[in-house]
Amino acid sequence: MLAIALAFVLGILFQEFGELIDKRYLHIKHFVLYNYLKKSHDGIIDNEAKLKIYRKNARAILKKDKTNFGAGGKEFTDYECAYVYAKAFYFIENKNKAAKYEKMRAIGDFCRSMIGMLVVVMILDIIHMVLILLECYKAQKPYLLLMFLLICIILFLAFKRRMLKVMKRKARILMGTYDSCKENDENL
Repeated sequence: MLAIALAFVLGILFQEFGELIDKRYLHIKHFVLYNYLKKSHDGIIDNEAKLKIYRKNARAILKKDKTNFGAGGKEFTDYECAYVYAKAFYFIENKNKAAKYEKMRAIGDFCRSMIGMLVVVMILDIIHMVLILLECYKAQKPYLLLMFLLICIILFLAFKRRMLKVMKRKARILMGTYDSCKENDENL
C-alpha cells in the first residue's frame, strides 16, 4: 500500500515538475497553442488547404464572439489562437467528439511527466558525479554514471521531440474534428 502511495505522489511531482520545465524552458505547449493558425509555422499544419479552412473557421469564431480580430493585421495573435483553440475544444467536447484529442492529451502529458522525471534523475546523477569528483566517496565504476547521464539526455530529447509531435497532432485533430462537427451541424 505504501509503494502505491509513493508511486502516486512521485507521479504527481514528476508531472508538475515536467509542466514547470515546459512552461519555463521548453515552451512546447505554448509554441503550438500560439502558432497553429499562423502561416505554415514550423509544420504544425502543413496542408495549406486545411490551414486555410481552419483559419476561416477561426475568423468565424472570432467574428461571432465579437472579438477585435484583425486589429493587429492579417496574422492571428497569440491571444486569438488560444481563444479559438479553447472555443473549438469546448465545441467538440459538447458534441462528444473529443476522444482522439483526449488520447493525444494523455500521451502529451505522459511525455511531459517523463521529461520531468528525467530532469530529476539527471540532476541527481550530476550531483552523484560531483561528489565522486570531490572524493566524498569512492565509486567502483564512475563511467557508468556518465553513460547513465548520456542515456537520460537521449531519452529527454526523445520525449521532448515526441511531446512536440503530439502537441502538433493534437492541434490538427482539434481543428479537423471542429471542422467536421461544424459541417455536420450546417447540413442538418
